[in-house]
Order: sequence, then C-alpha cells, then structure tokens
Amino acid sequence: MDNSSFKFENDLWSNLGSGDGTISYVNSEDPSKFIYADPQVNEFEYSAAWSGIDNADDLNCGDTYLGMPFEGSMGSPNMFYNGISKHNSMSCSSPTQFAKIVSYDADNIADGPTIFNFPAGASAEDLGTSNVTSIAVAESNTDKVYVSLNAEYGWNLWVSGDAGNTFSPVIGTSSVDYDNESGSSPNYPMTGPLHNKISDIAISSTDETLVWISFDGVSRYDNEYIEEKWRVLKTDSPGSGIWYDYSDGLPNLPVNTILYVDGYKDLLFAGTDAGVYYRTNDMAQWECFNNGLPLCLITDLEFDYCTKELYASTFGRSVWKVKIPFNLAGEPGTDDEIVITSDETWTTSQDIRQSIRILPGQHLRIETPSGASETTTINMLTDKKIYVEQGARLTIDGATITNDCAGFWGGIEVWGD
Repeated sequence: MDNSSFKFENDLWSNLGSGDGTISYVNSEDPSKFIYADPQVNEFEYSAAWSGIDNADDLNCGDTYLGMPFEGSMGSPNMFYNGISKHNSMSCSSPTQFAKIVSYDADNIADGPTIFNFPAGASAEDLGTSNVTSIAVAESNTDKVYVSLNAEYGWNLWVSGDAGNTFSPVIGTSSVDYDNESGSSPNYPMTGPLHNKISDIAISSTDETLVWISFDGVSRYDNEYIEEKWRVLKTDSPGSGIWYDYSDGLPNLPVNTILYVDGYKDLLFAGTDAGVYYRTNDMAQWECFNNGLPLCLITDLEFDYCTKELYASTFGRSVWKVKIPFNLAGEPGTDDEIVITSDETWTTSQDIRQSIRILPGQHLRIETPSGASETTTINMLTDKKIYVEQGARLTIDGATITNDCAGFWGGIEVWGD
C-alpha cells in the first residue's frame, strides 16, 4: 500500500516499517519466512527467519518499484522469482537498460541470487525498457515460467521451459494473431501501443499450455474506445501465437489481476478498477462478483483452498473476503479424484486438493530424491484420502504426507479381500 507494508498475524495487523509497500512473497510451508520490497529506499526486506538471504546486496541498486512481482514455485516454496526494473546507476555492479528476472534458492543461499538474462543482442523494442509486470509458474510443470514486460512500444510475453535459465518470446511487441473465441476473423489489429501492458498471467493448474493474460488501461482503436475487448486474452497453444479474446462482460477498465482457482470448470476471477468479476469455461461472458464489496479498485486476489474463501485487496478500502458458492473438485457432491492408472513416481512437493485412488496393479511411489535439499511433502486437504485398491501399491520413501489445513486429512485406506 502507499504507506508501508503490513503483516496480519493472530488477528492483528503490524507495520513492518517500510516506505511505500509493494508485493510480498510468503513461504507457503513456513509463514515466518517472507520477503518484501521498499521502493522508496530501493531495498529488499526479509524476515528474521530468512535473514541469510540479505547477502543479495547486488540487487539493492535502484531495481525495486511499486508493483514489483514475486512468484513462488509450487514444488519448492524456498525457490522464488522476482522481477526488477532496468537501472543505469553507476553504483551498480552491472548496470543494464533491460528489466531482469532474479531467482532465489533459499536452501542454497550462500550461492546468492541468480540473475536470468534474456537472449543476447535483443533490442529494447524486443525486451522492454522498463519493468517486469508479472511472473507465473505453472503448477503442473514448475520448470515452465511465464514473464511479461512492458516495452517502450507496447507489451510482450516470454516463456521459459527450464526454470528461467533461457527464455523465448511468446508474444512480441509488433503484432500477434488474434481471433474471437468462435474463430472468426480479427476485428482489430493487435499492435502493441494500443493495448497497454500485461497486468497479470494465469495458468491452468493441470495444463501448462492453457494460459490467460489480463491488461491494464483501457481498450481503444483509431481513437475510439472499444467495449469488451482486450481486457483478457486466452490461448491453449502459446507457441502458435493464436490468442482468443476472453473479455465479454468486462467493463472497459483496467484488469489489475487475474486468478485461476483449481477444481471447477477453469474458474477465473478478475480484479478490476470496478470490483471483482468471475467466469467459468461454460459461461458466455464474465459476471460481476462484488457480493457486498464496495465499488473500488482491486489490487490483488488470493484464494484459500482450506476455507474456500476469496480474498481481495483494494486501493484505499481495506482487504475483503467471501466464501465462494462453487463445489470444487473433491468436495461432497462431486466425484473428482486423482486416479493412478499407471505406475507413477512423485519427487516434488504438491498441494493435493482431491482424494487419490490407486487402481489395481498400479504403483504410486512418493519419495525424496537422494541428495535433495528438502523433503518431498504432500499436503492434503481436510478429509481427503489415499485409496489403495486391492492389488495396488503405495510406497513412501523419505517423503511426508501431512495436513494442508487446520483439520486432519482422511488418511490411507487399504483395500483387501
């Protein structure tokens, strides 16, 4: 917020003592570990539990800014990314005209941060000359990282398939093929300057190729404002360059954030300058979801799978929450399960929101790889079970299965004769 960063704990808010606040990152398995930035003094701030990470002094040279994104990796909560802006300060060890992506591995903090560089020789128009606007890590494949930048001549989107070591462009600033959802011909050209910057990225939890991007600003073409266009775009094939307009029902106002909720028809929430909207894959358009929320600018959205509550932060009107009225996968009234139909080995931590069923003759092995720096942990929602049918096998080797919520998960049910 405009006046410092705050922490909510034990029903109380406490001031962390920074200047203007910006986006923070909290370790999902240990909330005592968190990081935030103070753009006024150009510094990253760390909780005591992560004090060792403060050796990243090379980053404290004019790189922080309001809205700077942090994004964690679902499979490794001690691994996270943040975007930093260009800087030309002569006091910095490596001044650059381009924005950058930085990765931290808190398990190996002595190695310091890793700065990911975009392809050498790229121009300012190709890479953007200002800030990283959003970062998203695919839940189904944590090596897949999407990054958006606002460029001098428009916007662009990049993707990495190797956890950020290399990036390739998904959308450049010059143009992009554009169709309506029905597949009809484009109504307007998709050129960069007309469409503001990408404000957020959402990815399906089960399909790394199903991606949505939202835009700030307003839509216009030939000096005319265009309703219900270019607020949200969708693709199921990022490499093809084909994007479909997914904006029907949204006002011609900035969409500041977009959130994917797992377990119900590709449920999406959009935070706009006029409140919250929602849409599923069987709806023809977005619908308002304010439900008592003041008509105000939404800055961020988060969802708690344990309580089924959607949280919305606002500009100047506090933080609000509401219980969503949808039956998510695995809840009473649904028959969704994760079904193991062939031998599988899980080696990365996961949040499991459905029961798991291992079919006869199949083997699910959950293990912590030899030499791994952290234990593979499977977090189960309340009452969710692992069913081992007759003739199936479950092996747990050095891994942990535990509760993801305050209640108990349902345990392991082994079927015999």
